[in-house]
Amino acid sequence: MRTRNKTILLVVATLLGLLQYSAASAVDLRFSPLDQNMEIGQEGTLSIMLDEALDVRTIEVTVTFDGNIISSQGGGSGAAFQDLSCYVWEDFSASENQWTGFAVSLGVDCFVVGPGELFTWDFVAEGYGQCNITAVSVMLMDQAGEEISDVELPPAVVLVEGGETSAWDGRMPLQPTITAVPNPCNPMTSIEFWLPEPTDARLVIYDMKGRCVRTLLDGPVSGEWTSVRWDGRVENGQAAPSGVYLYQLVSTKKTLSGRVTLAR
Repeated sequence: MRTRNKTILLVVATLLGLLQYSAASAVDLRFSPLDQNMEIGQEGTLSIMLDEALDVRTIEVTVTFDGNIISSQGGGSGAAFQDLSCYVWEDFSASENQWTGFAVSLGVDCFVVGPGELFTWDFVAEGYGQCNITAVSVMLMDQAGEEISDVELPPAVVLVEGGETSAWDGRMPLQPTITAVPNPCNPMTSIEFWLPEPTDARLVIYDMKGRCVRTLLDGPVSGEWTSVRWDGRVENGQAAPSGVYLYQLVSTKKTLSGRVTLAR
């Protein structure tokens, strides 16, 4: 009986030891800052940090977010990779609600020695609410190119609130009207207008030379207060330079226009 009890205790001790070893071998990454409070149009940066002494050659991460609240502006390798003397191969791609990025150092004796910043993501606040930033997958490889197991990256939160929301105060204007909020913008603004009845309309951004920069709307609109967002980009997706731009709404009933200043 004593022998059996000793065997059971030995098995339990072994399992506990394995669990402790597994927990100790987990690599904890973190977003920094963990919580951000922002206003519409404000730009932000989120870093992925490694806080322990660990050799890293590669990071690849896929992250989800709420595209109605924030929009991705790009990402790339963090300061730890940028401090290396060798070539760092990196890439970044984004959709409306998800982005994927990676960085890998090329060279036999070239790798990141933690702790340090492994990756960064730039974004802009576009809508009100709480946006959870959640890692779908995270992969780290050590200096030998072997995948590091048990990598964890807890979520972060971006809260967008305050600031100037809209020119509409709940009352219908006496005449058709159009405005841009905020103005100046950096880079996000909303072109807001009111027409007395449903109609077809075309809303276009022009530069001061009269060239079409971006078509924001081309189709039917309802007879109510309408808001159309401009992200400060031209038709091909590139960022428009700082300056004064004209916006014009042409409908079957009325033509409205105004100016907005883009100040990057």
